[in-house]
Amino acid sequence: MVAYTGPGWVAHRDLTVNPEQRVAAIAGQELVLTRTEFDLLATLMESKRRVRSKADLTLVLRGESYVTSYFVGEADKRAIEAHMTNLRRKLGDNPANPRYIETVRGVGYRLTAEHAA
Repeated sequence: MVAYTGPGWVAHRDLTVNPEQRVAAIAGQELVLTRTEFDLLATLMESKRRVRSKADLTLVLRGESYVTSYFVGEADKRAIEAHMTNLRRKLGDNPANPRYIETVRGVGYRLTAEHAA
């Protein structure tokens, strides 16, 4: 049994991620994610409740985070939406009532509140 807690692990509810080891798990069950899905999840986990825009997430995936001179087009934003849909499916997250990742309409994505309201 692998422990999915400790130094290097970031937790949100029963979801844990270790960016260095590139491992993610829900309730001790390891997830099988693509590189892009993992990078999106790790970025959101590290950002906590801070909203990350689709353009911002695109730049993170390109390795150009926080650089304002790069163009991010509609195709890039749609790609982020598709990756988020796949990631949510693998997390078992329902977009209408999300446990882990919520959409901030017209802005981007962030982690849900730690406890349901």
